[in-house]
Formats: sequence, structure tokens, C-alpha cells
Amino acid sequence: MLAVGAAVLFFGAMFSAHPWSNFFDALLIAPLTVALAASLSLSRFFHKTASLAGKLSYPLYLVHYPLYRIASTNRFVALLSPRAHLAMMACLALTLAWAFLPVDTAIRQWLEGLS
Repeated sequence: MLAVGAAVLFFGAMFSAHPWSNFFDALLIAPLTVALAASLSLSRFFHKTASLAGKLSYPLYLVHYPLYRIASTNRFVALLSPRAHLAMMACLALTLAWAFLPVDTAIRQWLEGLS
């Protein structure tokens, strides 16, 4: 329950307009959320889900900004509603991250072999 409460505070503070909320969020709530979440024991399903999310995080990090830049200059994207734009960008980013996952895995294995 503490981890869930900390996560709620974390996401709530992200959308707050108060100038101190980002400071409070970055220095207290985010580290607390990570520390509490790291101590959770997960069922097999949630463990696999968290593991996949962790594997996708770096490829997603690599593709999200170039995808945003390409989409921001496209006239078709400007015609979409904000929700449709968000859904399209999320689907494209996750699909690209999933496609790059084998490349990321191969590069990680190669780099581990160097040490």
C-alpha cells in the first residue's frame, strides 16, 4: 500500500502547477516510489510484465524523440485530435521499441562480452 500511495503522489505531483511540486517530486516522492516498489514481491505475471517493460525502456527512450520530431512536422498529424495523436504516437513508439528490442539485446550481449 505504501508503494501505491507513493506512486499516486508521484503522478499527482507531476501534473501539479505549484512551483515547488517538481522539486518535492524529484527529491522525495520519486526516490521513495522507486525504493518502495523495489521491495515489492510480484506474482509471476507481474514479474514478466515488469521485466518486459524494463527491456523496452531503453529502445523506447531511443525512438520516442525522433518519432516526435517526425510527427510534429507532418501535416496529417496536425489534423488529429489530441487523444488520437497521443494514441497514435504511443502505438508507434511501442511498436518501434519492440522492433528494436532484438538489436538492443544483441548489442548488450556483445558489450558484455568485451568486459
